[in-house]
Amino acid sequence: MRTLVASLILLAFSRGDALPPLIAGNLTLWAWERPDDLRWLAGSGVGVALLERTVAIRAGRVDVERRRQPLRVAPDTRLTAVVRVETDHNATDLALVPRVATEIADAARMPRATAVQIDFDARLSERPFYSALPREVRVRPPLRVSMTALASWCTDDPWIEAGVVDEIVPMLFQMGPDAPRIITRLQEDRRWPVNACVSAQGLSTDEPWRRLPAASTTYIWRGPDAITARSVGALARHGG
Repeated sequence: MRTLVASLILLAFSRGDALPPLIAGNLTLWAWERPDDLRWLAGSGVGVALLERTVAIRAGRVDVERRRQPLRVAPDTRLTAVVRVETDHNATDLALVPRVATEIADAARMPRATAVQIDFDARLSERPFYSALPREVRVRPPLRVSMTALASWCTDDPWIEAGVVDEIVPMLFQMGPDAPRIITRLQEDRRWPVNACVSAQGLSTDEPWRRLPAASTTYIWRGPDAITARSVGALARHGG
């Protein structure tokens, strides 16, 4: 049965003229804090980026919460350890950067992890903190570092220093009122204005977009329902 489902997902990616953004390179599913059984990905080449821990900065204190929900994956599935950083919107103390960077580097030691991804939101006052964070992670043992980004950070509000991470993933979902403007610009220009953002993209199963520029890596966020070969295949048919 697993082999059949893996074959179906690969078949879904092979149909239609609008697939290059999803099949040009690596495809990875985000697995957040809920029970998941993704063993059906065996043999498909699709990776999983799982929330490994959440680092919360509150009132100058750093608290860490490890993943609590079970996740089952096939032995051949490549894994990315995701660290979600949350704050009380006062992450301005640069003295906390090494502490948070240590947690990120520790998450990267997760068995079979090939990369670590930093996920966060940032107010203007917090940008110095989040600019320093990936640089501090870099001084730890060598590892591939990815980070998510609001789409606006890759268009008209670039503030992330290029080169401090291996990959920036602009998230093309839940963009709010800026969505039509950003999507229209992408469809017209066929690329992100910020060069550091052109290699990856984050899509959602419940917000398909057409005529997106190609990206070598695509991450997929699922909607409210469990992610399946059918939902991913539907996104593939709508993408591009």
